[in-house]
Amino acid sequence: MRRGWKMALSGGLRCCRRVLSWVPVLVIVLVVLWSYYAYVFELCLVTVLSPAEKVIYLILYHAIFVFFTWTYWKSIFTLPQQPNQKFHLSYTDKERYENEERPEVQKQMLVDMAKKLPVYTRTGSGEAFCTPVFTSGPEKNGFNLGFIKNIQQVFGDKKKFWLIPIGSSPGDGHSFPMRSMNESQNPLLANEEPWEDNEDDNQGKLGQRL
Repeated sequence: MRRGWKMALSGGLRCCRRVLSWVPVLVIVLVVLWSYYAYVFELCLVTVLSPAEKVIYLILYHAIFVFFTWTYWKSIFTLPQQPNQKFHLSYTDKERYENEERPEVQKQMLVDMAKKLPVYTRTGSGEAFCTPVFTSGPEKNGFNLGFIKNIQQVFGDKKKFWLIPIGSSPGDGHSFPMRSMNESQNPLLANEEPWEDNEDDNQGKLGQRL
């Protein structure tokens, strides 16, 4: 009974959040429509007297307006990319988290779950990100491919698509190429043992000093 009430409340909150999320969209649409009327009708068609200037202003404005509308449409209706299945919580962990009512316990549960995720650029506690650690040691520029290649990782290899709001990025959002690394090897540490061992050693040295 109690769980059913919580599920109903959660569903109602999600519905309200979904409805309220459209309020900023409607506000922006109204502002854009008002600006379109003010520029096209009031400025170009009424205020500007020269036919040549009217044509130039209208062509430039509509070219920008089309790209803006296209980009805004894509940003609203493009579904978010789902994380890889290995980053999802297991059914048992999810059920434990939802059944726990104490916020501090929930927080600790998330910290413990984060330690199991396949994310290697983090501290031993799993709470903060740090410099990526490779087999040769920490390297803050390990994913820096250079100015041009970094841009290509975001916009794609074909320059003709760079200014068009279409998906042209070669990446999947989960894995990223690394600088001067052999692709046949796994340069990132595959577990957290070096971090944990270092922490244990530091704690032991500190205890000896005390």
